[in-house]
Amino acid sequence: MRRRRTHDAIPGILLVLVAIVAGCGSSGNREGAIGTAGTSAVVVQKGDPVLPAASGYAGSRACADCHPNQSTGWGNSLHNAPLKTVAELGDRIFVNDANGNNANDFRDGLDLQTQPAFAAFGNNAPVLSFSGGKYFATIGGVTYEVQRTHGGNGYWK
Repeated sequence: MRRRRTHDAIPGILLVLVAIVAGCGSSGNREGAIGTAGTSAVVVQKGDPVLPAASGYAGSRACADCHPNQSTGWGNSLHNAPLKTVAELGDRIFVNDANGNNANDFRDGLDLQTQPAFAAFGNNAPVLSFSGGKYFATIGGVTYEVQRTHGGNGYWK
């Protein structure tokens, strides 16, 4: 008897799964919001969660169009607030003076290999730099531009 009930339930389970998958289509109003994320007054900062489309990923904008409540909720949360861009705050965004010389470590060109906490990394310890109005961290021969920080010297509050 138990096997028969399980067997009878399979079509119903499949129908529910198909309905769920079909609901992930192009409707921009499934969460009950009126309008789309494009009409929201919430400003999501450059960077997360606005990520461009890539292979196998539709991009944050595509998600926001179908999930405006979640996008707006994230944009109003402290998860979004602490992400600060260098363009927004400039030097004020950095809280760093690892070597105690009262200079911004990026503008100072600090090689963190000289600091005890990073000595174990040897040549892979970050080297900070500033050039052409931009901030960089070089790690193991690869240079990365620093475009945003998390926290930003308390400006998230």
